Amino acid sequence: MGVGYPPSLEVKIVGLRLTKPIANASGVFGWSWEEALLVERSGGGAFVAKTVTPKPRRGYEPPRLVKVRGGYVNAVGLANPGVKEASEMLREAVRRSGIPVVASFAGGSPGEWAEGVAMLVEAGVAAVELNLSCPHFEGGGLEIGQDPSAVYKVVKEAVGAAGRTPVIAKLGVSDRLVDSAVKALEAGARGLTLINSLKAMKIDVYTGRPVLSHVTGGLSGPAIHPVAVRAVYEVYKETQAEIFGVGGVETWRDAAELLMAGARAVQVGAAIVER
Repeated sequence: MGVGYPPSLEVKIVGLRLTKPIANASGVFGWSWEEALLVERSGGGAFVAKTVTPKPRRGYEPPRLVKVRGGYVNAVGLANPGVKEASEMLREAVRRSGIPVVASFAGGSPGEWAEGVAMLVEAGVAAVELNLSCPHFEGGGLEIGQDPSAVYKVVKEAVGAAGRTPVIAKLGVSDRLVDSAVKALEAGARGLTLINSLKAMKIDVYTGRPVLSHVTGGLSGPAIHPVAVRAVYEVYKETQAEIFGVGGVETWRDAAELLMAGARAVQVGAAIVER
């Protein structure tokens, strides 16, 4: 049987068909159809929107981003217009885009996850990624993701509201990452996104003060790539889950390494900011 040229890079992950096994990572772009088309025309297989929360958030005051050796440290604070307005923007992105549009949501209290996910699903998104890994979102994000029992409850609630729309749990690095991944899958998540940025800090040695207004933030970029590879490898070995690998992908070799560790597709974040 002959091999077509160019060879197909199409993959299927959490029920989505991607023409190429690559997408942008949440947080790089917003929710507009123009950004979805940019990703599509740049060769992306899916568009992943920025995380939205139940209500609008201004985020943290500047400075929010600082370049460091090996990447960036950022603390944006999940600035977003709220799930209601973002859903309308994503509805238009879904209508105009030729690639799957994946929403990202972060809640806090019980009930918020179901309500937010339901609104995003009603907008027609192809999947919803649950942000259980932001290192600088008090009351949510990594605070939930590092507690397997909390992960189970949140994912179960979100899956119940999503119906047939796939739910993806985005988890960050913690001592209980594998346990959280297992619980997310037990609760009905169709797949996982691993990993998010790592909690970090940068101090201005001339003033003795933290550079970021929020003091701490999340480290992303090449420095975290080996951590992401290890995380994907360990979680896949235990679960055989369908995984989006994220963390320091700059070259095809970085992407291939994550795929060899067990990921089915990859997402790119800091490299887009850098270039």
